[in-house]
Amino acid sequence: MDRACDYSSTECEPEIKKLRKDLNSDAKDTDVLLDTGTLVHGRGKECLINHSNPFGVHTTVVPKEDTNKTKNKRTVYIWDMDETLILLKSLLNGKYAEPFSGSKDVQHGIKIGRRWERHILQVCDEFFYYEQVENFNESHLDAWSDYDDGMDLSNYDFNNDNLAEPSDDVNRRKHAYRYRCIRNKFVQGLHKLLDNEQIQIWQDLYDVTDAYTDGWLSAGRAFLEDCLRTQGISTQGAVHVESRKGLHISEDDSASQNVNVLVTSGTLVPSLVKCLLFGLDGVFTYDNVYSSWDVGKLQCFQLIKKRFEGPGVQFCVIGDGMEECQAAESLSWPFVKIDPHPNGVHRFPGLSLSTIKHYLNCIYDSSQNDGPEK
Repeated sequence: MDRACDYSSTECEPEIKKLRKDLNSDAKDTDVLLDTGTLVHGRGKECLINHSNPFGVHTTVVPKEDTNKTKNKRTVYIWDMDETLILLKSLLNGKYAEPFSGSKDVQHGIKIGRRWERHILQVCDEFFYYEQVENFNESHLDAWSDYDDGMDLSNYDFNNDNLAEPSDDVNRRKHAYRYRCIRNKFVQGLHKLLDNEQIQIWQDLYDVTDAYTDGWLSAGRAFLEDCLRTQGISTQGAVHVESRKGLHISEDDSASQNVNVLVTSGTLVPSLVKCLLFGLDGVFTYDNVYSSWDVGKLQCFQLIKKRFEGPGVQFCVIGDGMEECQAAESLSWPFVKIDPHPNGVHRFPGLSLSTIKHYLNCIYDSSQNDGPEK
C-alpha cells in the first residue's frame, strides 16, 4: 500500500486502532486505470517510445552509443509492491473489480481485502514488534546494525525496555535488537511462527485472492522466479529449495547473478510481513527490501545503484506509479508500467521476460540478457 493505505498513515490511525481492538476481541485512491505502454528512459540503442499513459503522452528518444560489452550481464529488477506484485488497495476500494463490467463481485473483493488487512496487522503486531516501532520507520533492516552488540536476546524483555526514538546510542541499540529479530523471523518464514490452523487460514485466503484476481498473485511470483533464472537455473543464491511458495533462496551472492529488489512506498515492517504472507520471501531476501516512505523512491534507487553498479550491470524498474516512473527516468533506467485494468498492456498474467529484454536492449544495447525467452 502507498502512504494513504499503509498502517503508519496518520489518516488510518482510527482504522488501525479499530482493527487492533477487533483482533484482540476476536483472540490514497489508485491511479486512473488507462491503457498504457511501457515507458523507456535512458541511453543506448536508438528507440522511440510514444505511448499514452496516466502521466500524459510520453515520448523518449534514446540515442545509440557504445556500451559495456561484458559477456555476463547482471540484471537488477527493481519492483514496486502494491498494485504491482500484489493487489490490496484496489480490492479494498473496489477499483479492481469496476472495469470488469459486473463480472467481478465488488463486495467480495472488499471482504477479501479486509481479511488481508486483519492478517497483516495481526502478524505485524504479534511477531514483528510493529506496535512498538511503527512511529520509527527506517528504509532498510540494516539501519541500526552498527549498534547491535550481538547480545543473546533469548530472555530479553522487549515489552519493558522503554523503547524510544533512536536519538541516542542506547535506543539505537534497542531498535537494532528488534531489527535483528525481525531479520531472523523473516528468514525462518511464517511456517515457523504460525500454528497449523493459522497457516491453513492464510493459505486459503491466498488461494481465494488468486482466484478472484485471475491468477495475479501466482503469475507475479512465477515471473519473479523467472527473473532469477539463467538458462533455467535460478541465480540469486547458491542454494535453492522448491516449495509451495516457489524458490527459496540463500543469501549467497555473486556479481554475475540476477537479483530482485523491492522498493515499497509503505513502511518497512508491514512490507516485510506482506512479503511473507504473499509468498514473496522466496524471491526477495530481507536485505533486498527497501521502504521509500521517508526518503522517496529516487533516493532508494540511488542507494541500490551504488550497491550493485559495475561492469555488465543493468537496471529495470517495474511498477504502477508516477514516483517510480520519474525516479527511473532521472537515472536513465527503463520503466515498465503495470496496469491491473483487464485490457492493460502489462499485467499479470501476461508480462513476459522477452518484453523486459526488449526494453533493456533499447537502453543497454545488449545482444543477450540473462533470462529465458517467454
